[in-house]
Amino acid sequence: MDRLKSYRDLCKEIELWEIRLWDLEGERRLLMKQMMNPPQVKLCANYSGMPGAGARIIDLPKAWTQMQDIEQRIGECKDVLSLKRETKRRMEKVLSEFESLEYRVAYMRDVEQKPLYKIAEEMGYSYDWIRRISSRLRRLEKIPS
Repeated sequence: MDRLKSYRDLCKEIELWEIRLWDLEGERRLLMKQMMNPPQVKLCANYSGMPGAGARIIDLPKAWTQMQDIEQRIGECKDVLSLKRETKRRMEKVLSEFESLEYRVAYMRDVEQKPLYKIAEEMGYSYDWIRRISSRLRRLEKIPS
C-alpha cells in the first residue's frame, strides 16, 4: 500500500503549495494596496514642538523590487502546482486500473472518498467483507517498512 501513501503524500504537498500560493497572492495584494494608496500623513505636534508624521513612508523603488520578487515566486509556485496536479491526475489513472480487490477498495475509499457501504454495493460484496478488507489495509499501512 506504499502507492496509496505516496498518493496521499502528494495530495498533502499540493495542499501546502496551494496555501503558499494563497499567502503570496495576499502579500502581493497588500503591497499593491500600499503602493497605490500610500498612507495619509497626519501632522501632529510632538514634544519638540515641530510637526511630525505618524505614518511610514514607502520607498517605491524598493517596493517595486519586492513586488517583482513576489511575482516571480508566484509564477514558480503556479508552475510547481501544475506539475503536481498533473502527477496526481496520472497517479489516479494508474491506481484506478489495479485489478486486485484490496487496491480497488483502497482506491475507492481514499481517492474517490466513497463510504464502505457504497463500495460494497458497487463491487457486489457484502458490507462486512469490504469493511474487513479496509480494516486490513489500514493495519498494513501502519506497519513500518
